Amino acid sequence: LSLFNLRRIFHKFKFSNLLKPLLYIDLGAYNGDTLRQLCGMKDVGSAILLEPDLSNFNSLRQNLTSIMRANKDLDPIALPIAAGKEHGSFLLSGEGEAVNVISSVSKENFVDCRSVSVAPLDDIFPAAIADFVKVDVEGHDIEAIQGMKRLIDRSTPVIAISLYHRPCDLLSIP
Repeated sequence: LSLFNLRRIFHKFKFSNLLKPLLYIDLGAYNGDTLRQLCGMKDVGSAILLEPDLSNFNSLRQNLTSIMRANKDLDPIALPIAAGKEHGSFLLSGEGEAVNVISSVSKENFVDCRSVSVAPLDDIFPAAIADFVKVDVEGHDIEAIQGMKRLIDRSTPVIAISLYHRPCDLLSIP
């Protein structure tokens, strides 16, 4: 999500009436860029950040140091896993912002793929009450949402979903 889009989301949903500090959940946290932007606009008390790509996760951990220095009350939890409907794994390919979830693998591109662990957010954080959830999981969005059904029912958070990975998601994700 760009800073422009994040500001537009905040304006549209009137985050000012949310309890402070926010509990922010970022599925596909990349390098922490959205958390940094959000902390510049709102009081974020806790952040749950899932990033399954190890290169991106290492960048996230490094960036968390400076984000926490600038936001003394921030209490982040970063995990190198993906959110999904059930426990298991899937394959990723690509690097940085170009990471993709692979549904089928041919022998010639298997060397560029790596397996990542997947778990339902409802199982990892069964009592979390979220205010804002960002979902940017490279086309794995429906499965990630299904894995946090109880969290959504319990919290009714604002959810921002990146729908550009699979055009059919524009119609299939409510």
